[in-house]
Amino acid sequence: SEALPQNVGVYLAQSDILFFIDSDDYLCDPHATSLMYKTMQGNSECDFAFSNIIFQIELEKLPTTLQWIDEENDFYPTPMHQMQFTKRSHRYKIRAAQPYSFFDLMVFAYAIGLRAFKKQAIIRVGGWPLDLKSHDDFGLLLLLAAEGYRKNCQNMLPVNTNGYAYRITGDQTSAHGSPDDEITQRSFLMKVLHENHISYAQLEEEKKKKKEQGK
Repeated sequence: SEALPQNVGVYLAQSDILFFIDSDDYLCDPHATSLMYKTMQGNSECDFAFSNIIFQIELEKLPTTLQWIDEENDFYPTPMHQMQFTKRSHRYKIRAAQPYSFFDLMVFAYAIGLRAFKKQAIIRVGGWPLDLKSHDDFGLLLLLAAEGYRKNCQNMLPVNTNGYAYRITGDQTSAHGSPDDEITQRSFLMKVLHENHISYAQLEEEKKKKKEQGK
């Protein structure tokens, strides 16, 4: 699990804002970190910020669990010298950073770019859950979103910067989901709902009202 070393790293870190990036991905905008850092410093409610995410697809065909990526807008990053090319054929898709509600994180495929957290926020919710194994990022986001929902504040902040490239090689755990993983995630979700006294029906109704107001 990545959760334990990440939690230890948070405990030892001396900065108030921490950035995380997966070992097989990379940063493609050198100014992304400073922009996100300044954005977070200027927002007292914000516990977590994230950038746009560029999918660098290195497969001829996406696995079934990742085919939703092809529904995103086409995107050709510029300047091109910031992208890391591989010998495999590849193309790009982008998901622009957007506000995620607690309900959104529960029911939609999510993709987060460069991640920045306030150290105290991670500690406050107990860090990355150890029992979710490779899906621990999903768990931490749910914990933070539940806290924001309970406090009625927007504590997750999207930042419009093309700072992060996520390589789709077919080796990612997200490409090989198992029924056991799904059961574990659902059990964790029910636990978060119960501990925060949040009703799924209530979330669904609020989502419906927001959609009607948007029309």
